[in-house]
Amino acid sequence: DGDGSQDWVIGAPGWDGIGTNSGYVVAISGATGTALWTRNGSTGSRWGESLCAVGDANGDGRPDVAVGAPGVDVGLVSILSGPNGGTIRTFSGDPFTGFGTSLALLRPLGTGPVRLLVGEPGGVSNRGRVWLLDPTQPA
Repeated sequence: DGDGSQDWVIGAPGWDGIGTNSGYVVAISGATGTALWTRNGSTGSRWGESLCAVGDANGDGRPDVAVGAPGVDVGLVSILSGPNGGTIRTFSGDPFTGFGTSLALLRPLGTGPVRLLVGEPGGVSNRGRVWLLDPTQPA
C-alpha cells in the first residue's frame, strides 16, 4: 500500500464462501494487519491455491501478484494489481490439466526480464508441463 512496510498476500483455496472450493485471496497490511483488499473465486476454482510476487507487471511502480485457480475447467492464472487487487491480465491453460497449480518467478542474472513459471500437472497427456510466461504481456 506504499507505506514502507512489507505487505502480505494470502490464499485460502478451500474456502467455501461463494461455493464449494471457491477460495479467496486477501492482501494484508504489514503495518496494521488489516485487509487491504480481498478477491473471491468462483465455485470449484480453488482461487489462491498458488501465489507468486511478480514485480511491477503493469508499470505503476508497485509490486503485483500472480494468483492460480487450477480448479476451473481450463485453469487460470491472474496477475493482480498489488495496490488494489484489480485484474491486470489472465492466462489460461488446457482444459482439465490443473494449469496454475504452482507458480514461481524466474529472475535471470543481469538485466533480463522476469518470467512466470506456471505448473500444469495434467498437461501433455498427464505427464505434466511448466509454462514460461511474461507477466507484463497480454495473454
